[in-house]
Amino acid sequence: MSWDDARAALLLGVIVVNAVAALPGFPGLRRANFDHPSARDELGRISAVGADWGIEFDPDTLADALYTAADTHRRARAAVLRPLRPWFVYTGTGQSWGLFTYPDRFPSRLVVQGRTADGPWERLFVAHDSNTAFDEGAFTYRRVRAVYDGHADRSDRTWERFCTWAALRVFVARPDVVEVRVSTLELHTREPGEANAAVVEGVERGVQLRSRR
Repeated sequence: MSWDDARAALLLGVIVVNAVAALPGFPGLRRANFDHPSARDELGRISAVGADWGIEFDPDTLADALYTAADTHRRARAAVLRPLRPWFVYTGTGQSWGLFTYPDRFPSRLVVQGRTADGPWERLFVAHDSNTAFDEGAFTYRRVRAVYDGHADRSDRTWERFCTWAALRVFVARPDVVEVRVSTLELHTREPGEANAAVVEGVERGVQLRSRR
């Protein structure tokens, strides 16, 4: 074998290994993931397309089939890549993640409210709302958004600590505010021409209260 052949074989091996590694890994995949509103929405849309083609299946059956296929793929991919972990560590090419893998039709907006001792709740900050832009520079800063994005629906320690931080910023800037309410507003976007396209529901999630006391 000539050097050119050996180099070509090496390059082919690198391409194949990284192509396998680039396949979706579905870490932490659970059947319950398919019950999330965003997943249910996509399953309904896929079922509707199937019905147009004469293929009838309900969303639950489709979810079971997709979970089984994805779990099988995940296990096979992990088995293939397991012996290659030293290669990824040595070359520093082991990071794989999906960015904008699908359009999120259930986006969330951060909402920060405050109230005085004898007043009603006042919206101080709502993402993408120029009329409620209290401390907008801090709340929209990309490193701060990375802390709270995706945590409100899990109500974990990250979200709780963020809510405490947000409340402290309000208390410092607004001495008249005695209580702060932090949450996210989950919306449902629709495509033009879709039924009820002009209607946008809002579901409040991850409500946290902080008192000046």
